[in-house]
Amino acid sequence: MKYVKQFIYMLIIISCSSLNAAIIEEIIVTATKREESLLEVPVAVSVISGVTLDNGSINNLQELTLRMPSVMMSEAQAATNIFIRGVGSGQNYGFEQSVGMFIDGAYFSRSRAYRNPFFDVERVEVLKGPQTVLFGKNVVSGAFNVSSRKPTEEWENSVTAYYDPEYDGVEFSGVVSGPVSDDVGIRVAARYSDVDGYLENSLPGAPDPYAREQYQIRGTVQWDITPEFTATLKTEISEYDIKGGYATQPGFLSPAHLALTQANDPNAEASFDYNVSVPSPVGSDPLFDGLFNNTNTQNMTLTLDWDVGNHQITSVSSYVAFDFEALTNNDHTNLQVVAGPQRQDSQTMSQEIRLASTTDQFLEYIAGFYYSDDKYKTRLQASVDLSQSVLAGAFGTDRLGRNQSTTQSGETWAIFGQATFNFTDDIRLILGVRYTEDRKTTNKRLWYSDISTLDNAVPDPVVQGAYNFVFGTEHNLIGVKRKTDDVPFAITGEWDATDDLMVYGYYKEGFKAGGFDEDFTSGVLADFEFDDEGVKAYAFGAKWSLLGGAAYINAEYFHSEYTNLQVSTFSVASFLVGNAAAATSQGLDVDARWQVSDQLGVGAAFVVLDAEFDSYTNGPCVLDSAGNAIAQFCDLSGQPLQYAPDFEANIYADYTWSVMNGWEMGIGGDLTYSDKFFLAGDLDPDYVQKSYAKVNATLSLTSPDGKYRFSVIGKNLNDEQTSHQKNDIPLANFYGGKGGSAFADPPRVVAIQAEMNF
Repeated sequence: MKYVKQFIYMLIIISCSSLNAAIIEEIIVTATKREESLLEVPVAVSVISGVTLDNGSINNLQELTLRMPSVMMSEAQAATNIFIRGVGSGQNYGFEQSVGMFIDGAYFSRSRAYRNPFFDVERVEVLKGPQTVLFGKNVVSGAFNVSSRKPTEEWENSVTAYYDPEYDGVEFSGVVSGPVSDDVGIRVAARYSDVDGYLENSLPGAPDPYAREQYQIRGTVQWDITPEFTATLKTEISEYDIKGGYATQPGFLSPAHLALTQANDPNAEASFDYNVSVPSPVGSDPLFDGLFNNTNTQNMTLTLDWDVGNHQITSVSSYVAFDFEALTNNDHTNLQVVAGPQRQDSQTMSQEIRLASTTDQFLEYIAGFYYSDDKYKTRLQASVDLSQSVLAGAFGTDRLGRNQSTTQSGETWAIFGQATFNFTDDIRLILGVRYTEDRKTTNKRLWYSDISTLDNAVPDPVVQGAYNFVFGTEHNLIGVKRKTDDVPFAITGEWDATDDLMVYGYYKEGFKAGGFDEDFTSGVLADFEFDDEGVKAYAFGAKWSLLGGAAYINAEYFHSEYTNLQVSTFSVASFLVGNAAAATSQGLDVDARWQVSDQLGVGAAFVVLDAEFDSYTNGPCVLDSAGNAIAQFCDLSGQPLQYAPDFEANIYADYTWSVMNGWEMGIGGDLTYSDKFFLAGDLDPDYVQKSYAKVNATLSLTSPDGKYRFSVIGKNLNDEQTSHQKNDIPLANFYGGKGGSAFADPPRVVAIQAEMNF
């Protein structure tokens, strides 16, 4: 807490020395599918501008969410966890996300696509709580609404270079934007980055893990076909490569397990720090040669806007695809026990059409139709070597491959409408409803082979005889289907109590479609499917403009009740997927900003959260010291949810002043604080992130004409060591007892950045 106090004292001193009248620039959001002021939208929305992202070199979702209370994201080796107010979707390729991602109106259904870096973005809006009507598709705990920058009316070009000397990180980006005729504008943006890993590998000859190389190219064409009809086509490709594996290491091991790792490397340890001992890319076992984790994404969005009389017709056609391939070290040590070669491919095509009336009339409305066609396939293998374990020689063969293959096709269609009744200039009632139908068809197979590549793994009767029922039961399920439909709705009331104060309240019901567990191993058909997730939510909030427009406070009390909450929990050798009976997320969400003067702005956001299971009698169980579950089921009723700290806050400030010859100096900083929270789905006390505070800051110098900007950027300046991903080590019970691993968040980074606009 000492960093919080020091930061607040600094803000008070600077504020008192800078007082004069100022106005906050109006923040426009599209949270209601219309452009509206942030202070007029009846929902809790956190907004971060593209300028803020650029100036702080915030270029991925994980960095962004660290600055947003109650919003958490973590990258695991296989999937991406993202939670808002303690509710999200865990690790399973079969899950669609409780937190929806919408980029330029296109829905990104799979969490792997969330790793696409942020670049050349106009703004990011994070809508908190269920968004059941206008966004609709499975969005039961919140949504990211990302708007990329569009072609400009005048030619604008820029290049940016970034260098991190500590980890030899480099980044180059460039943008060209402007009109090619009176009616057509283009924008081309490209970015490339390469950075070494921040963990040090003590195994001789082995590289440091988590070296990242990525690129992104986006092209946008906007054509004003007529004054009333505009077409915008955006095409984008990106590649995100992790070399040497993820930033993960054993946090603790049993003495026998640790002794085995130290026989390979005397410097191997089991503690949560930035030192690891993991396999070399050129080792004796080709299964672990060249650990990698690569994602390629492609997306295309065509948006048509047509003004017809007193209405606007909007069409959003999108194609979102990615392919992912990885070779992961799943035992998180240097023993080369469990490798995880895997592959995933996903393609989603969607079409949305909306009809919106004009505003400033008694009845305003939006109506629309949505359709999506979603296909994905996965190929997974757990390649296991038990030769150093207590089971060595017990089954006649020590090396096995547990292979899984899944294909799924799904269709979703929906019709929706929202009507706003302006009873007076100050009182409004908003009614919304959406009918959704969701269909899925899946094929799923599990078989055993000797260790081999993904494409050459053929059934092996010896391995099957030894390990069938031990690590999963062989099965081949063909054409398994499910269908669901639901009619979520929302009722919202607004009252302009004064010219500067709007209060609102809402009640919403929503659902997230169920599906199939693509990592299902039991062979029991009843275990294969998980049910729909439902939510009933209400909230009361206020949007208040203060000091003649120099400040605002947005506050919301929220209460959301979830039934059949979809959960994924790791236990011993695989993730267990199912539904928790009931959970509640409630609390207070506050966001405030004060433009003290033209030079100084300060702000703060905090969330007080109470998120827990109301009923979860068949919950997962923690492992004992031997690495075995203490019981088949454990009662987690009354226990907190994952990623749900009781209190989170972010405090920030930015100050600018003139220096020599019209150059402008700027300093900005923020402090993020979080209470402790659970990281594992079984709420194991060994996997808790303790409370922490992190400080970020940027010092910049900008030329009088704005063409040149030079910055020093500091992230996690107090070098706080944290993790947003901890769990049990697979099969550690066969090597002496329970073991745990942690994915380390980045340490302190200080970098320089130069930008030129011309």
